[in-house]
Amino acid sequence: MRQSPPPPNLLGRRDALGLLAGLMALPPGLAATQATLSKADFIAASSLATGMEPDKLTGLGDALFAAFQTQGPALLQLAALARATPPADLAAAIKGTPMEPAARALAAAWYTGTVGSGPAARLLSYEDALAWKAIGFEATPGICAGEFGFWAEPPAVKD
Repeated sequence: MRQSPPPPNLLGRRDALGLLAGLMALPPGLAATQATLSKADFIAASSLATGMEPDKLTGLGDALFAAFQTQGPALLQLAALARATPPADLAAAIKGTPMEPAARALAAAWYTGTVGSGPAARLLSYEDALAWKAIGFEATPGICAGEFGFWAEPPAVKD
């Protein structure tokens, strides 16, 4: 089936993909001046890095978004990649690129609730770290999850 050409003021699919590829090829400093990281882009990049659905990325979102503003170009590239690449191909698509360290740092931050490493590491949230959800804890260790004695009965089975 033949596609009709786009209206004269709109980019066609190929033109838009070519433009996106050109933006991704820009040096990081130049790319940062061309576009800023939106919260939606940050969540898309976070979803790619963590393997979690965007609606599960709550709690730490605002704090991590603020902390990762300096990673804008790499995260913009991750967000674009997450939207355009089948999930099975994502790991191979970022391996060895400038996006890989950003994706690793982003995943570590979401799962541990910490940004940075070594003496510069900063804990943003122990309770909201994704690690607890990933390993199936009903409540974050050391944090009360309900009224006294809530642990006496098994949790309700989720469908």
